Amino acid sequence: GDIPPEVAVLVISPGRQAPPASEVQAILRYLEQGGNLLWLAEPGSAAGMEPVARFLGIEFEPGVVVDPTTRVLGIEHPAFVPVSAYPAHPITANLELVTVYPQAVGIAWNQPPGWQTRGILSTGLRAWSETGELAGELGFDDGADVSGPLDIGIAMERTLPSEGEGGDDRRQRIVVIGDGDFL
Repeated sequence: GDIPPEVAVLVISPGRQAPPASEVQAILRYLEQGGNLLWLAEPGSAAGMEPVARFLGIEFEPGVVVDPTTRVLGIEHPAFVPVSAYPAHPITANLELVTVYPQAVGIAWNQPPGWQTRGILSTGLRAWSETGELAGELGFDDGADVSGPLDIGIAMERTLPSEGEGGDDRRQRIVVIGDGDFL
């Protein structure tokens, strides 16, 4: 089936297994028709959702984002990623404190035609996407890990023509956060 057109925002949260292909196709149709989306991802949770990621021009980095600077905040686990600088964007306009994202995944993106895409949550320079086991002394492995800064949250927007004559253009908004349990 299709996602009803009256759905204002579709929320995708991390699942334990890949969604059926029919569900992924319904999500794609919803997005192609201008539906809004909040996609909350986790490392390894995008299996089966690759067609949606391709449509949005995004790719989830392999591994888990780690940041050695978390110790300054008194956090011993390196997979808790602090974000302290926020771009000028309506979503982050009132954020002034450090926010922390446990077990996040990095998001690589390009700008698909017609979309305005920007990072809204980014790691510091010392962070990286760790592809190995999160145990012992962690260190960046050139060739295997992805160096920071990494986007762990992006916002996308595009203008779509009105559906009726004389109507206003409408805005489609997509937000992808590489951490599904920060809320």
